[in-house]
Amino acid sequence: MSDDVEQQLVEQILSGDEAAMAKFLELKRIAVTGYIDRQLGVGLRKKVEPEDIFQEVAIEAIKRVDQSFDDPFGWLCRICEQKIVDAYRRFFGAAKRDAGREISADGPAAGEEKGMADLLVASFTSASAAFS
Repeated sequence: MSDDVEQQLVEQILSGDEAAMAKFLELKRIAVTGYIDRQLGVGLRKKVEPEDIFQEVAIEAIKRVDQSFDDPFGWLCRICEQKIVDAYRRFFGAAKRDAGREISADGPAAGEEKGMADLLVASFTSASAAFS
């Protein structure tokens, strides 16, 4: 595609043209997918394909084409980053914070006589003991 045609497409996108955004996405598909692939971590790459993220980005970009931005490709990259963070949270975030695994700092854990707060207080050195 020539630079003039691409510039015309960008102008149509900046005016909020959804069809122009769809054409631009298809034109930049390889570049955007490559960007996504480089941004995925090893763990996330095992869970999701760059093409899956691209599809989410394309849907979001077409929905939000009426937003104000200067550079369509840079804007797409920011959407990519948001979608990658969303995928990371979807696959890894929930497992890190399980309310069932939480223990109170005030009360003792199962099988313990003292709670975490009691253990911390007991481990502090008093001022008088520190200077003796």
